[in-house]
Amino acid sequence: MSKMNAATLLIFVVGLSVTASKVLNGSVFRQRSVELYSTEDQVVGAFVISNAEKSDGKIYTIHADVNDNRREKGVYEVDLNLNTTVKILDKGRDLCYDDDSTIYVASNDGIYVYKTGDKSFKKYGTFKADVISLTKMNGSDLFYAVTNDNKAYKVTENGNKYVLDDKLKAVKQVMFDNFNVLHYVTLDNEVFKVKETMEKIDFNVKIDYVRLLKSSATEDDALFLLVNNDLVVIKSTGILKVVENLGKVSAFSKETDSLLIYAVDKKVYGFIPLLYVIGSFADVLSLKY
Repeated sequence: MSKMNAATLLIFVVGLSVTASKVLNGSVFRQRSVELYSTEDQVVGAFVISNAEKSDGKIYTIHADVNDNRREKGVYEVDLNLNTTVKILDKGRDLCYDDDSTIYVASNDGIYVYKTGDKSFKKYGTFKADVISLTKMNGSDLFYAVTNDNKAYKVTENGNKYVLDDKLKAVKQVMFDNFNVLHYVTLDNEVFKVKETMEKIDFNVKIDYVRLLKSSATEDDALFLLVNNDLVVIKSTGILKVVENLGKVSAFSKETDSLLIYAVDKKVYGFIPLLYVIGSFADVLSLKY
């Protein structure tokens, strides 16, 4: 594991400068990234940075053996300050979180809750389905959980009430944005926004791969995605491409206003504060999407 701690990382990323006159190339993006740590397994799950403003340096990752039918290898808490990696659960498909101290894990037998303070793990409610994607509405006990048969459920009342949302069809991923607007991805790689009506998001390009990125609650309305090989953001002002030809990275997370972290080739990297990038790019770029 890299010995760079979180405080050093934050100083590094804030100090980076980005040219706002064009979309950032993927090779430049990778060159300006910092390796945080490496692992023997593929990192396939979401990340959470716990309390990043205070630089406590904790991230949470999901590992799997992709050569063995994506066999789950556990959920890990990585402390960049102490240079330690600890397995906190043997299984896990996805992560979401409520605040700095509560993390929810999607598993093959429902949802688990992890308290970072006392490091306790327990089953969350009575929902027992095989959950492959999980998202939580900010300031509410409402979850959306996608099961392995690609159905979406509303989960409330501390995980004890779950209702099928049959308006969402053939779902493989769900995500609330920072303003609690639900987005989801279908098996056909279509992206929808769910408000009063169902709105399909048109990227004006053939999509072979799309994934919604984890993002913490901020005042910004940005929602990040990987579309084919490009890092893209959806904002109220339109759709922007931030990085082109980023490549097939295996997991992503944009947390607080600090940085974006991503995984490729069994290594986890950190990049510059994306809100600074978006602020620079939004008014000047003429983009393909």
